[in-house]
Amino acid sequence: MGLNSFFYFFPIEKAGIFIAWFGIITRTIALVTSIPINIIAATFDCDDLINMFKEEGIIDFGTCRSVIITIYVILVAICFLFIGFVAIDLILIKGTRKRNYQLILPAVILYGSLTVVYFLLIFTFRPTTTTTAIFFTLIYGYFTVCLYSLYSLFRSETIGNETIPETTTASSTNQSQSQKI
Repeated sequence: MGLNSFFYFFPIEKAGIFIAWFGIITRTIALVTSIPINIIAATFDCDDLINMFKEEGIIDFGTCRSVIITIYVILVAICFLFIGFVAIDLILIKGTRKRNYQLILPAVILYGSLTVVYFLLIFTFRPTTTTTAIFFTLIYGYFTVCLYSLYSLFRSETIGNETIPETTTASSTNQSQSQKI
């Protein structure tokens, strides 16, 4: 299993660079735009909660604080997750430039996992979620196949270029000399 080209025009080596930059740009945009939107949404939800508490005669602002804290903890977790994804994409760029298959493996695992997650989202049976999940399953699936092809190419180059350790060569030479005697 493997591809020789990326989008039929570019060598497969360009796939690693393109996929990494695509991931860095999209995750940065998502991170920068989602944080303010979620903070504003949390603030308005808290105002709605406070108004609801006042209407019901319940004066318990601890619940409101716990909702806000939960939202902020989730936001921080998402930030760290996206930063981790960007780090994996930066490692992918380095691995592609150095032709090191070991540095490409984290990206293969990441994009393979994203493919599985989006594939499972297809079965939520909500029209917008299903449509988005199908689209991203195809995109991340193609990226996974490209990255695995790149991984296989670099791995075969590395294994093909490795030399036999001297201890093995010396012992095999000694064995061949002892067989001649």
